[in-house]
Amino acid sequence: MMMLVTIHAVLTMEAAASSLMCRAEDHVYYHEQLGGCLNCEPCNPGEEQMDIQKWAASIPSGIFTIYGPTQCPTCITCREGYFNSERAFQCTRCKNCTLHNKHEVEQCSSISDAECDGVLIDKR
Repeated sequence: MMMLVTIHAVLTMEAAASSLMCRAEDHVYYHEQLGGCLNCEPCNPGEEQMDIQKWAASIPSGIFTIYGPTQCPTCITCREGYFNSERAFQCTRCKNCTLHNKHEVEQCSSISDAECDGVLIDKR
């Protein structure tokens, strides 16, 4: 009888644990004191969230629980050719003015997109 109660308790705990999963892909982390998921803060302009697989491989395994990670992925500078002008998790590919047959008047930076003028490039 005692063994049956123990097995039931373990199965109940495992079922409860499996219903709560805080996934970094969903921009949440597991808060141990609250026993639930909390939202990650978006990255600052000019930054994006590090690739989740690379981030997971670069951190101590102790931050992962059966409920998910206990911290959010790190924010890093946008890659070359990408920008983020607001608080967000991802950078956006910069505009390519030449694909639109226009001149680039302002280069793309990590915090702003390229600016194209309205003049079409003569392709003669």
